Amino acid sequence: MLNGEEIETHHIVPVAKGGTDDEYNLQHVHLACHKQVHSKTQTQSQKALS
Repeated sequence: MLNGEEIETHHIVPVAKGGTDDEYNLQHVHLACHKQVHSKTQTQSQKALS
């Protein structure tokens, strides 16, 4: 994961849908992956990150 690419923090359950900033709801992902996750539906996003 540490290959020089920018890292962002992703909320597994979006804050807008009741998600929190608790550690269990956060996941670090590459910037490009984060953009890709948010361009998909929630079900597809969770599959992509697992």
